[in-house]
Amino acid sequence: MQNMKKAMLLLALVLTSGFGFAQKGQQTVGLLMGVNRLTYFEFYDNEFRDGPFTESEFSPLAGVYYDYNISNRLGINLATRFLVSKTEYDCSECRFIDAPAFPLKSITKLSYLEIPVNLALNLNKKETASWKSYVLFGYTHSRLIQAKRTDLSTGKEEKLDISADFRTNHYLNAGYEVRHTIKDKYELAFNPYFQFDFLGAPTRNFLGLQVKIGKSWNR
Repeated sequence: MQNMKKAMLLLALVLTSGFGFAQKGQQTVGLLMGVNRLTYFEFYDNEFRDGPFTESEFSPLAGVYYDYNISNRLGINLATRFLVSKTEYDCSECRFIDAPAFPLKSITKLSYLEIPVNLALNLNKKETASWKSYVLFGYTHSRLIQAKRTDLSTGKEEKLDISADFRTNHYLNAGYEVRHTIKDKYELAFNPYFQFDFLGAPTRNFLGLQVKIGKSWNR
């Protein structure tokens, strides 16, 4: 009976300490903005065209994010963001795979919805530090939600019907994030990262930079 009481007391202490620890988990909700820089682009070994086209080197992005610190050293980062990229075509004999050549002078605008999910490893041992550094790694699901083309000769804009095979990209993420706590209520963060496309068609790899600002609280 005495052993049973000790076991119950130990269980109660474990549950109490666990609940108390969960209350200390910091959460942050806020806005993000940034830019992706294209570092690699491949579309069926460049069989898309014989004439020149220019993929936009920088793609602006914006969205919302949520950070949750599971413990003092490990956290989860979730976000929903919109990204826009542009491609300018200026060729007298553009080709698409084996289709006949055709003239094209236009700008194509592609809008994506992206959902990054990352684990965040805190590199700082001091819990009360106002500046903290994190290593991030995870996955991003990217979905093309709208495609428009503007004919530069006529100014006419049209929506493009993109095949479902080319609407989804899957990225592996790796990055570094610096977070600064302001008055224990707000957080400012800078996040350079790399995205590696491992299942997409066409394949695109990016270097990116995000700036995040949000409101923080403890559970």
